[in-house]
Amino acid sequence: SISKEDDDVLNKLVSIFIELYDNNAKRLNSNATKKVANLIAGKSVSSCLKFESAIGATATASKLRASIDTKEYISDGNSDCKAIGSDTSCAIDGHVCVTTVTMACSSSCSWWN
Repeated sequence: SISKEDDDVLNKLVSIFIELYDNNAKRLNSNATKKVANLIAGKSVSSCLKFESAIGATATASKLRASIDTKEYISDGNSDCKAIGSDTSCAIDGHVCVTTVTMACSSSCSWWN
C-alpha cells in the first residue's frame, strides 16, 4: 500500500527517468505542442493546455489510469476542457510506463485547476 503523496512522488520520478532515458520520445516546445494540439483538435487552442499523467506497470494500465483521471478532471467542473491526444513512454519494453493526456481548455486555466 502506497500513500497518495508517495504515489505522486513516484509518478514524477518515473516521468523524469523516462524523459531522460527514452531516446524515442518526441520533445516539443510549447509552440510546437500548441500546433500539434491544433491539428489534432481540428481547431485552435483557445486559452491553455492542461495535462493529466498516470503511471502503470504496463502501457495499458498507464493509459487506462490517465484516461480515467482525465475524464474525472473534465467532469469535476472543467467541462470546457477537451482531451486532444495522449503519449505513452515506457522504461522497459511496454512496462513501467507513464501516459500523459493533453487537454485543450478554454477557461479552466488557473494554476490550481
